[in-house]
Amino acid sequence: MKKVYVISAVILALLLTGCEKNTPSVIPEIEENPFIQTRAMPDTAHSKALELLSESPYSHAGLVEALENIGFPHDEATDAADRCGADWNEQALQTAKKELYMYPYSYEKLIKNLEEWKDFTREQAIYATDSCGADWNEQAVEKLEYYIDFFDEMTREEMLQALADDGFTDEQIAYEAEQKEIKSIKGTRTVTSRAGLIYHVSVRAASQTLNLIVKC
Repeated sequence: MKKVYVISAVILALLLTGCEKNTPSVIPEIEENPFIQTRAMPDTAHSKALELLSESPYSHAGLVEALENIGFPHDEATDAADRCGADWNEQALQTAKKELYMYPYSYEKLIKNLEEWKDFTREQAIYATDSCGADWNEQAVEKLEYYIDFFDEMTREEMLQALADDGFTDEQIAYEAEQKEIKSIKGTRTVTSRAGLIYHVSVRAASQTLNLIVKC
């Protein structure tokens, strides 16, 4: 009987020894895969230029200025604008369309705005103005409606002179005279121009936001 116990103890000892050899005493750490790590890459002037262009049209000079305002040095900003691959004529065209959506322009006034305020070259500004598809007769009508919306004190003669000062031709002003009659009765006049509508909608939205803040 004692032999049986001895043999059983020997077998058990051998089995335990085998398990210890097959089982590692320390669990190895799992190494992180460097290819799947997600870490924020620092913005470069070039990547930021592409990001800005995806959000809004820019001239070359306007893009350089925007990058400088973010904090990039002038040399890096200029290099990024040079290498971004933008079609500056197309950027000018998109800017012109954006401007015309917000505000009525004459042909000459739009060119001047693109040059002086948006920093496009004269060639780019002319290309954009020629290609934007604007009906300059309708722009004259829209501009007169803008005057009606915002300048009640102006007489018709003053408004027509303002159209001429804004660069509209005699033919475009004559077209406006055929299409529209000025209604200046205070308290009954409605907002008619796109610029006027945008302004009044903005004021209304701001007023509603202020009311909500006050209620809170």
